[in-house]
Amino acid sequence: MTAVGSLEKGLLVALALFLAGSAQAVAPPAEKEPSAAAPTYARDVAPLMQKYCLRCHAGAKPKGGLALDREKDDQTVLARKDTWEKVAESLRNGEMPPPGAKRPSSDESDLVNPGLIPWSSRWTAPWPRTRAR
Repeated sequence: MTAVGSLEKGLLVALALFLAGSAQAVAPPAEKEPSAAAPTYARDVAPLMQKYCLRCHAGAKPKGGLALDREKDDQTVLARKDTWEKVAESLRNGEMPPPGAKRPSSDESDLVNPGLIPWSSRWTAPWPRTRAR
């Protein structure tokens, strides 16, 4: 190989390496880590129902005729949309749990708020985040 051929080959290799490095420098940034999974009834809301509601609103004779132990997943909650809208409203208004009972935090109550949960996207009107206390 001649000196000119070696020089051309060396320049081509250097150019290739340069372009490869440049491509990495302008490559799109890696995707962000996925955020926490969206809430679901079974994983996020059912434990809250157990903690704050089912002592009174479960079984054969639930208080107020409102049984909250029938739902098992998002689909069964959707089947009783009107009931869950009332539950969310009672939480927001501070009506439930009743005075003297342990109350969910605002973050916990928000999980039941139909305007903030994934299965509510099929509902017609989102709920405001405000709650009277």
